[in-house]
Amino acid sequence: MKTKVIIGLITILSIPGYAQINFEKGYFINNAGAKTECLIKNLDWKDNPTKLTYKLTADGEELSTVISMVKEFAIESVSKYVRATVKMDRSSEQIERLSGDKNPVFKEETLFLKLLVEGKANLYHYEEGNLRRLFYQVNQGEIKQLVYKKYKSIERYQNRNIEAISTNNHYKQQIWTDVRCDEMTVKDAEKAEYRRNSLMKYFIIYNKCIDPNFEMTTKSPEKDIFNLTIRPGIRLSSFSTDNSVNDLRDIDFGAKANASLGVELEYILPFNHGKWSVLLEPTYQSYTSEKFINYFQSSLLTIETNVTAKYTSIEIPFGIRHYFILNQESKLFIDGGLVITDIALNSGIDFEDDRGRDLDIESGQTGNNFFLGFGYKYKNTYSVQARYGFAKELLGPFASWSSDYSSASIVFGYSIL
Repeated sequence: MKTKVIIGLITILSIPGYAQINFEKGYFINNAGAKTECLIKNLDWKDNPTKLTYKLTADGEELSTVISMVKEFAIESVSKYVRATVKMDRSSEQIERLSGDKNPVFKEETLFLKLLVEGKANLYHYEEGNLRRLFYQVNQGEIKQLVYKKYKSIERYQNRNIEAISTNNHYKQQIWTDVRCDEMTVKDAEKAEYRRNSLMKYFIIYNKCIDPNFEMTTKSPEKDIFNLTIRPGIRLSSFSTDNSVNDLRDIDFGAKANASLGVELEYILPFNHGKWSVLLEPTYQSYTSEKFINYFQSSLLTIETNVTAKYTSIEIPFGIRHYFILNQESKLFIDGGLVITDIALNSGIDFEDDRGRDLDIESGQTGNNFFLGFGYKYKNTYSVQARYGFAKELLGPFASWSSDYSSASIVFGYSIL
């Protein structure tokens, strides 16, 4: 069952959302140097592109071209890419794949580099999967990689050699040698981290120092990185138990409606126009039901008792969400994920007859379960969602018992951040 759920979750979340992918004003320059004004399909690329799709007019047909045919392209006030043949080091930063060589292993490649800062000194960025590299260029000279490499080394510790992870931070020497002015100090270079935003700040300071009229030509639109949403809801939950020793203790407690309250922290991933996000949502929920059963039955004796099931907890689901943009104010979304932990509060199954063994539901002993949801969001503030929580086990520690707890919810949302 869990395998089917995982496959279904991956399938749903893998559906590409093409709604509201805009063609925006831009241009490209071909190998002959001819500049074509056009409308470029803005995919808000995470990985640097190898081709682009464009239209010559708003109602025109979609055309495409590849990196070998384009020297440069830009989307007005949004992004600019330059084709360059550079020497790039693809050394892995995964610990198990680190080499013992501190020096980069350069290979020549032709790439579209994203221009982050354009001036007397240019800063470029390249991303492909987990690979991220930064390049620089001074006075329209050669584009060079800023060298940053992790590697394995041997260090002496308490009279013995141990394997350690060291870092080649040669990029700091590069920028201090090639990208500095009188107003900058060596501390500026030392403090610069090998991250896009950190090095952008360094290059902007340099360009403003060299040219007081310097201005950024591309400006990233302001985006909400985090959303904090209050999410009250109505949850219809079902609970049943199965006893492998005595069928009389197989109990269907039925479906009960209860209120829930969650606080969702959502992080918007910085690509594809903010259509993907990850979320964490601590949620208070409760379920209470009573059932009158025959606890024991024989030809001579029947024992009846009332059984109360109470399950109150704070669930902590972790998930992935994808938005489908309808217009500037409205969007649909789907999400899915896993309840990674469950904090049970005074929960269990209570047999009114003292001969019945009460079953306590403890924190950390309940099973994990998957969830899927579909919803609508308005003005990035108000939302409503239908969500289904697949079955999970609440009685795992009890050898002869098993259970099935599932829920369907309608959840409302109000984003305060």
